[in-house]
Amino acid sequence: MICDELTAGMLCDHDYSNTSKLHAGYVQHYNTVGQLGKHRLLRYRVQEGWKPLCDFLGVPVPDHPFFRLNDSTTLEELM
Repeated sequence: MICDELTAGMLCDHDYSNTSKLHAGYVQHYNTVGQLGKHRLLRYRVQEGWKPLCDFLGVPVPDHPFFRLNDSTTLEELM
């Protein structure tokens, strides 16, 4: 709920029906975040595993596999 309030206020002044304003707000925010220096922003895909994330955070890479809880195999096992 707090996240919705912050996001809606930042992106579209809480007007969810105005999709063009919401999209413009998203693009503006994306571009603003993209201007952060490389030392402050990690463009990361979970498929990359531990190494890029740990390097960015300055911590050792764990010796256990990266979590893959949202893949089809895990989902099938849970069902």
